[in-house]
Amino acid sequence: MAKTGDVASTTGAEELAPEVAAKEARLRAIIGGRGSVLVAYSGGVDSALLLKVTTEELGAQAVGALATSEAYD
Repeated sequence: MAKTGDVASTTGAEELAPEVAAKEARLRAIIGGRGSVLVAYSGGVDSALLLKVTTEELGAQAVGALATSEAYD
């Protein structure tokens, strides 16, 4: 998987545009500076990517959480 400064995408399947690679590197730097993170995972693409990158950077110090409520019914 890509780490800060790499150009490869988080999927490893293709290269990212320089602007996108820079944003990914910044995200990884922000996450890597945390001791632990709880990601509120909604099931969408955005939160899935955030959870993936967070677990790559922090390992077991990253946790994803789903919530359920009668309000969702």
